[in-house]
Amino acid sequence: VYDVDITVPKRFIVGATGVLTRAQEQGDQKTESYHAEDVIDFAWTASPHFKTASRRAGNVDIVLLYQPENQKYAARYLKATEQSLAAYGQWYGPYAYPRITVVDPPSQATGAGGMEYPMLITAGIGAMGLPEFPGVTVREAELVVMHEMGHQWFYAVIATNEAEEPWLDEGFADWATVEALERYHHFYGDSLKV
Repeated sequence: VYDVDITVPKRFIVGATGVLTRAQEQGDQKTESYHAEDVIDFAWTASPHFKTASRRAGNVDIVLLYQPENQKYAARYLKATEQSLAAYGQWYGPYAYPRITVVDPPSQATGAGGMEYPMLITAGIGAMGLPEFPGVTVREAELVVMHEMGHQWFYAVIATNEAEEPWLDEGFADWATVEALERYHHFYGDSLKV
């Protein structure tokens, strides 16, 4: 169980593992409290530049924190997250948590894209260096989100040791990603044609 208080300047938007349980302002700062159960790690981010979008998929709140210049990807990030929850929930069991936060890091921080933590993933255009081609159905936004969402099952819930046996979670997450991409984006078909 994690109960974490995060204090940042008031203008910052915070994303974290867990569910926001309390927010207090003190002068130019604010403290947000997050609670998470049955997680093996805790991660958080904060920025004054984040824009937010959200939707509900079944019993799960999807929260997207994106860069203003990437607004055109917001709907794609949300849809890929929703598709991942549906496919993986059907195949591997329901998502174990009430919330998932998807973070779109700044374009200059490509090393921060494509990471997984319980209840929080980072997406990111440019995270894998794949170009966006007109007419290509599967693009990097969907691929990265679906892969990192696979880690919500294959690492987070199963609790594999990523440092000692990275092939376990990466292998299963890769396999799940390809299956989900095929289901929603015809990965094996015309999506790879340029």
